[in-house]
Amino acid sequence: MLRMTVTWCKSAEADVAEMYLQSTNRLQLRSAVHEADSLLKIDGQNKGEPWYAGQLPFETVELLRKRKGEIPEVTRVMQIGPIEVYFECSIPDRLVVVWHVRSRR
Repeated sequence: MLRMTVTWCKSAEADVAEMYLQSTNRLQLRSAVHEADSLLKIDGQNKGEPWYAGQLPFETVELLRKRKGEIPEVTRVMQIGPIEVYFECSIPDRLVVVWHVRSRR
């Protein structure tokens, strides 16, 4: 079991805020965000599915390029309730960085 620190980029926080303002079920959204944060704290490197740079949809690659300035070798994607969470893990740093959240609907 590897405990990790989870950080949310300002852009990911802005994604959640925008979804929250447009949501008809804010409780479900809050619960999904809280669950994502909790799950990623333990063995975050094993959560979700790995997506390699060539597998990401074009829109996601462009968004990543704008937000991070680079495309990581592996981005992990986790689906929880109404959201998809895009994140990266650094095992040596014991760090999970959430850089994008989007609605699955």
